[in-house]
Amino acid sequence: MGTEVRAEWERAGAAIKESGNGFKALVLFLPLIGIFGLVIGWRFDLSGYWISAPFQLNIYSAGTTACFGIPLALVVLRSVTSYQEERTALLSAIRTAIAAAGELNERAGRLVAPGTDINRLQHNLAYAHGAIQGLIRDVEKPANPRPGALRFTEKLSDAAASVENAFNTFNGARISDVTRATTELRQSRDLLVIIARPKLLTVGLRWMTPEMDYEWGSLYWDPYEMVTLDLKASAFVGVVEAHLNGSLPLDRLKVHLDMFERELESRVNCVHSIEQLRTVSSNLAQEFRDCLQEKFPHLVAKDQRRDR
Repeated sequence: MGTEVRAEWERAGAAIKESGNGFKALVLFLPLIGIFGLVIGWRFDLSGYWISAPFQLNIYSAGTTACFGIPLALVVLRSVTSYQEERTALLSAIRTAIAAAGELNERAGRLVAPGTDINRLQHNLAYAHGAIQGLIRDVEKPANPRPGALRFTEKLSDAAASVENAFNTFNGARISDVTRATTELRQSRDLLVIIARPKLLTVGLRWMTPEMDYEWGSLYWDPYEMVTLDLKASAFVGVVEAHLNGSLPLDRLKVHLDMFERELESRVNCVHSIEQLRTVSSNLAQEFRDCLQEKFPHLVAKDQRRDR
């Protein structure tokens, strides 16, 4: 109770401090006039004047009372109005942040084709990348594998199949208009940073947790930029076939293995960046929704009842 009373007094003081000079003068000088009126009225009462002037006494009493009541009513009204303005600004800031983060999450989801299984895509790319790395390690050994060695041939064939599968899965998940999707993604990011962030900070809310801010700083906003999109898996299959039929020596095979290892790594990083964008934007939107639940539980409950 004491804390609430103190908060009300602080809010009233802030309301007076933020008001104009006319309001301050009215609040400060009307009570002084009321005190002066009390003194005059008391002197008239001692002289017996009010006995013969009851009507004037009522008017005088009402005026003196108003000198005390009006400033108090004005302060209370200004305090309530200020509080409502703060709550309105707070609600507007949170809802703007929720909408901006939700839009960012939606556009991050558009970086891959609808229905894409991100986990399967990541698994296929990681498996092919590991297969290529295994071949590179075999080639770099002091005793290189002999051309036609059964074990090495099997690993080459497995790598060719896994690379083809990984590239096909990646191409199936890739959207056609990458430029438009990444442009819209940046626009959503700018809306969140330029519009929502200042509104949150202005009303005294936190922008992000330190952990979220770290993840936000590590996001890559153009994941496809790191990928050579026109490179096809058939090129690697052709390289493997050329080596198996003896037309591509081991040292040249190593050059192609290095190139495809880099390309697969770029695709792994691309998909990881997309997944990170989706996860961080989703978590950020949930953080803002939690803030709305904390500050305005009755509104959240009302929205939930309406949606049922």
